[in-house]
Amino acid sequence: MLRFTLEETKHFRNMVSVLDIMGFPDMTLICTREKIEYAQMEQTHSCACVSVIRVDQCESYVFPHDKKVVQFTLHIESLLTLIRTLDDSDHFTFQWNETNPDVVVISGRNDDDTRRSDVTVKLVLMETEAQEVPEVVFDATIRMKAERFRKEITNIAELGEECSMGCDGKCIILLVNGEIGSSAFRIADNPQFDVKIKKRSDDLCRLTFITKSLVNLSKGSLVAPKGYVTIGLGRDKPLMLDFEGEVVRMTFYLAAKTIVDEKTEKDVFND
Repeated sequence: MLRFTLEETKHFRNMVSVLDIMGFPDMTLICTREKIEYAQMEQTHSCACVSVIRVDQCESYVFPHDKKVVQFTLHIESLLTLIRTLDDSDHFTFQWNETNPDVVVISGRNDDDTRRSDVTVKLVLMETEAQEVPEVVFDATIRMKAERFRKEITNIAELGEECSMGCDGKCIILLVNGEIGSSAFRIADNPQFDVKIKKRSDDLCRLTFITKSLVNLSKGSLVAPKGYVTIGLGRDKPLMLDFEGEVVRMTFYLAAKTIVDEKTEKDVFND
């Protein structure tokens, strides 16, 4: 039997909700004695996601003594529909048993155990090849409050379909050009606002992304409402958004659309 329990259902629901927003049809949980992980490439191969549920933050974790790895593939839309029948504050339990290997049972119960809900989820398949995301070293990393990042991205989203992002070692710069105008937003390296920038190279690029994709990825703040996001930027590298929640950690890698011409936007980025 494999079973893990989280203090609140919302930790698991928020993770699945973000994957649903991104358009992932299925999720494969890969469980070992040390961690519970999800890793998958989006269908267009423009975005990858790695999610980790911290075993040390589970109320309990039971792993089969005779196995090294157990993995489950579930349909995200169906899973989310069933999870919504549970209260966010319920203690959340995910359980699989070898006696009924084609389903998992998800349970929610309140603190005094006077109310309990059990839902059965059919597995899509039991065995699938794990997708690994290679480790990337970025030219610049920016760490800031996850919720603040979401708000800034959301605020500029309606101005244009594309957003350029860069970092000069002192601030992160978001630039949007649209039909009604343009906006250049700077977030400075400032401990007062929980923004810290680490510069590793003097040759930092400015990358362009689909604004809607950035808005969707910023929803990763759901798993880290009081936590941080680390932004990774680098030439010829994807954008990294690493959301550090108390229980769940979600890391996204988004391929850039184009490399912005530094001469064309020199005044904006180097002002």
